[in-house]
Amino acid sequence: MRKINPIINGKQYKQISKPAARKLFIAGKEIFLNPSKLMPGGPWVTLCPVKLDPDLVQMKKDLYADLKKSNIEVTQQFGDTERKQFEETVRNFETYNCTAETGTLCKLISKPLNDQSHE
Repeated sequence: MRKINPIINGKQYKQISKPAARKLFIAGKEIFLNPSKLMPGGPWVTLCPVKLDPDLVQMKKDLYADLKKSNIEVTQQFGDTERKQFEETVRNFETYNCTAETGTLCKLISKPLNDQSHE
């Protein structure tokens, strides 16, 4: 994969690997998704910002704890809901936004390099 560091509105962003993006996502940092064949900041696409939803994670953990207390057998592993939320988000973006024309995978891009400390 060709790594890029696009400059959008005078700020330099950085393309990152999926494991690095997962770590940032789980830490609560905002990452951006972009179809693989389109240049970020180009005229045809804008970056799609995504961030971990802590309320959804807590709701799922509470639900799984209640099911466990009720002795209801659960067919799915429910640990690591933050990781699953990341995988689901990326998969949904690729399903609905990535085509043969725009690229079937997505580029994962981090916040501007000079803005990483601001949150």
